[in-house]
Amino acid sequence: MRWLAAATLLLGLTASGAGAAPNCNPIPNTFLNGNAADATQVNANFQHLLDCANINLAHSGTNSDIIELNGLTVPITSAQLSATGVTPGAYTNPNVTVGADGRISAAVSTPVSGTLLKVDVYSTAGTVTWNKPTGTNAIIVLVVGGGGGGGSARATSSGHVAVGGGGQAGGAAMTQITSVSASYTVVVGGGGAGGLATGNNAGAAGGGSSFGSPAIGCNGGAGGGNSGDIGGGNYAYSGNPGSSGCSGGTLFNASGGPSDAGWGFGGGIAIAGNGASGPYGGGGRGGGTTGSGSIGGGGNADGPGAGGAGAAVLAGGSLVAQAGGNGSPGLVIVYSFS
Repeated sequence: MRWLAAATLLLGLTASGAGAAPNCNPIPNTFLNGNAADATQVNANFQHLLDCANINLAHSGTNSDIIELNGLTVPITSAQLSATGVTPGAYTNPNVTVGADGRISAAVSTPVSGTLLKVDVYSTAGTVTWNKPTGTNAIIVLVVGGGGGGGSARATSSGHVAVGGGGQAGGAAMTQITSVSASYTVVVGGGGAGGLATGNNAGAAGGGSSFGSPAIGCNGGAGGGNSGDIGGGNYAYSGNPGSSGCSGGTLFNASGGPSDAGWGFGGGIAIAGNGASGPYGGGGRGGGTTGSGSIGGGGNADGPGAGGAGAAVLAGGSLVAQAGGNGSPGLVIVYSFS
């Protein structure tokens, strides 16, 4: 019977010497063949076996008294283990905590130093706040000033011409910051407006762009000029004398590229100046003219920090003035690294 087999097993566990179970004492009473057994002693031996079984054999409830498991034939499943609170899944460069029982009790991913975490692009004119992304230890910032507007071309009398010059590109600079504050102020300079079609009007300068304080900053490009009315036999050009420098860039500081001048000759030539291209797009195309009675407004810039184009009027009779093209707003890009 099974109870007899269990008793036999426990008798072996409770035998004295090296084979005794660590939590059981030897059987209190020993009997010899041929001698009568006292009932009290027999009952004491059985009680000893019961106590030893309760100590050494698994039972329902918390088995805190079991200190070692050997020879298991059935693997322990995950359902039999208590939860650790660690979220299942893959971890990148994991940082783990191991508890006293040897199991992982906490795990988080930690980006490798120098990993690009986020890129923030600001291309709309105005002022905003940049907030440091979690885990950021260094940033690289690119700043571009707004592009200048192109010059207008006034209305002219018969046989006369007028031309406007293109707007200059905004300056560009780049810096690296390794001690990163929680937030910085970002300013994106607006594009300069083209000269109005009301007379001899130069284009407006582009606005300056900046990041932080002390800031990395770049000036906007200068606006294009205009020639005025050019009569027969005379010539003139409308240039762009400004310079859009930068400061604070630890990696580089660069002035904006120059624009094209507008050229006019009273004998019948009018070539408006193209706007300067920026680092991320082209400038406006000049409003050139091809024959008597031709007009052309300046084209708008199509890339951050680029300049607008100048306008042109080549009159065979009285013609209306033409506006210069608008410059593009500047740009700020922030690269965040772990």
